[in-house]
Amino acid sequence: MESIILWTFLLIILVLNYSVVYLHKSGQLKLFVSGLAVLVLAPIFAFITGALLLHNTDAGQGAGYGGFFVGFVTFVNGIVILIGSLVLALRKYVKGGQQKEL
Repeated sequence: MESIILWTFLLIILVLNYSVVYLHKSGQLKLFVSGLAVLVLAPIFAFITGALLLHNTDAGQGAGYGGFFVGFVTFVNGIVILIGSLVLALRKYVKGGQQKEL
């Protein structure tokens, strides 16, 4: 049962990353806002995963560790999206400044 929960989480993270990139490329949502949304979802994923592991298995304290790990990975994923948005904004700013000088 634990593997089903963790594989489902992996699938959710992949779909979340794909949707963030798709929405950014189509211009429907800023990458910075998507990163903040993922950061807000991190504790929700952690609590849900910890609760599912606790109630469906005999994990005990390991369920808490599993929930923390899932939340931490989601949080780091949000940080990476935020850093990516800042890098893209900086690159756009630098390119815009160089074009004005020419």
